[in-house]
Amino acid sequence: MHFIGEDLVGTVITNGDYSGKPIPGSQNATFVTANSYTVWVRSPDVRFENLTIENSAGPVGQAIALHVDGNRFIANNCRLLGNQVGVKCA
Repeated sequence: MHFIGEDLVGTVITNGDYSGKPIPGSQNATFVTANSYTVWVRSPDVRFENLTIENSAGPVGQAIALHVDGNRFIANNCRLLGNQVGVKCA
């Protein structure tokens, strides 16, 4: 799968979850660092180009921009913006 943006500033994928944020619709459950990501790549052979992946939560807790579990992942000319953790590879 190949995701191609126009440019780093004009193509932004964003989310605002962070560790400690209440999970909507649940009772007392909160996000943790491991599931606070904006994008989760689980498949092999995924490529991102010319875009920004941002976790916009700010300084409220750990917030991951990109979580990668798939093999052979490529990010070419991309910005990965998070709070304390930009990218998590597993």
